[in-house]
Amino acid sequence: MITGLVIMVLGFLFTSLYVRYYQKLPPLGEDLVVHISEPKLLYGLKADSFHVEESTIARNQNLSDILIDRGVSAQTVDQLAKNSVAIFDVRKMKAGNRYTMFYSRDSNRRPLFLAYENNSIDYYLYPLTGSLLVTAGKQKVTSKRQTASGVITSSLWNAIKDSHISPLLAVQLSDIYAWTIDFFAIQRGDQFTVIYDEDFVNGESIGPGKIYSASFTQGGGRFLCHPVYPGGWR
Repeated sequence: MITGLVIMVLGFLFTSLYVRYYQKLPPLGEDLVVHISEPKLLYGLKADSFHVEESTIARNQNLSDILIDRGVSAQTVDQLAKNSVAIFDVRKMKAGNRYTMFYSRDSNRRPLFLAYENNSIDYYLYPLTGSLLVTAGKQKVTSKRQTASGVITSSLWNAIKDSHISPLLAVQLSDIYAWTIDFFAIQRGDQFTVIYDEDFVNGESIGPGKIYSASFTQGGGRFLCHPVYPGGWR
């Protein structure tokens, strides 16, 4: 009797496992879809292959300061500076700009790459071992169509700021209407509307991109502008 009970229990367990396993499989005739996540890339490198450290250039800090403090030899730094001359002068690194260090993931944590952002899109990648050949790259930019509008109470700049829009849009609008509107004569109640692309890098806004149309109402008159290629407005 005990043997029969054991067989029943084992049969129940086997059946449960069998059902659970095959419930995960698609019905016969359907393809099994395997989702493989793409690796996160930073400056063209697989981020999960390294220990990553992000920072910004400090005041009076240069390439030599950054790398020698992290164990890179002065000879390597000198060669990197020479190799970089054709595409970027390392003496022009700006305080406040971002840089990223890539280290080995082992316990030695050896510095392997440095990436320096010259601006929101352009960067330079410095390999700290091997050929030491410096390369230039561009971040992938994605755009989202936006419509912004506002009513001026004091200035175009403040109206855009109050609408939580990038101040760079005020600069672009000023350029578009430079020969049409006297911005020193802007009055309370004047209005603007603009359709544009907001650009993003790695999910972070880097400001306005392409402008598709703009409308400015001043003193009862409405001024519409649309891009005329190459490089003009009407």
